[in-house]
Parts: sequence; C-alpha cells; structure tokens
Amino acid sequence: MKTKLLITAITGILALSLAPSANAQGGFSFSFGKHRRGKHVGFSLNLPFNRRHNHYRMHGHAHAHVHTGACRHWVPGCFEVVNERVWVPGCSRKVWVQPVYRTQYDQCGNPVQILVSPGHFDVVQGAGHYEVRSRRVQRGGRWAYACGR
Repeated sequence: MKTKLLITAITGILALSLAPSANAQGGFSFSFGKHRRGKHVGFSLNLPFNRRHNHYRMHGHAHAHVHTGACRHWVPGCFEVVNERVWVPGCSRKVWVQPVYRTQYDQCGNPVQILVSPGHFDVVQGAGHYEVRSRRVQRGGRWAYACGR
C-alpha cells in the first residue's frame, strides 16, 4: 500500500508540474482517485504558497473515494412488462325491430292497417368489464456508478 501511495504521490507531482491549477489561496492542488474491484484508492496533494516564508508545504493524505470517469457507466434502456387494469366494452350487435301497425276503420267500417313505425335495426351494447392486461413499456437508459456510491 505504501508503494502505491508513493507512486500516486509521484504521479501527482508530475501532473502538477505539467498542468497546475491555481486555487483561491494562491497555491496549487491535485487530486487523484482510483477504483478497482471494490477497492477505493485516493490521494490529494495541496501545495499552497506560504507568502511569509515563500516556500511550499505539501500535505498528502489518503481519503475514502472520489468519483472519476471510470466509476460511471451507462446502463442501457430496456423493456419492462407493466400490468394495467383496463375497461373492456361489451360486444355490440344489431337487432331487428319489427314494424308497428295499427288497425283503423274507414268511413264504410272496413279495417285498414296503418304503419305507425317502420321496421329498423337497433344496436344493442353488451355489458363491459374490467380486466388486467400486460403491455411492454420502454424505459430510458441512465448513468450509474459502478462503485455503488
């Protein structure tokens, strides 16, 4: 572990010398994090300017975990089966309605059939019901952390 920490410190110093970033206190800082097989390794290097004595102070410490690009991975979208309760209307059918006649008598007393309403088809709707139906729903992809944090 000490060897890894030393290698990390050397890497940090080299990265600091190649591309330093100034912080608000007038110094330089560098952070490094690594994740492998459930183990978290981290290193933080802070080199602030001490303006009174004009020299660098180095503080290195190991910390729990810093998320890096290696921690994040894309979980692709998938289809999920969803059960829903839906209304199913009953069947409709056509029914013939007979014509309606009425008997009247003319002036001579003879019976005469008069059409009151003509024959026609009516649409009769059957009783509906609820039922559970399954359907596939697509879920979008998302970013997730492999380290579990």
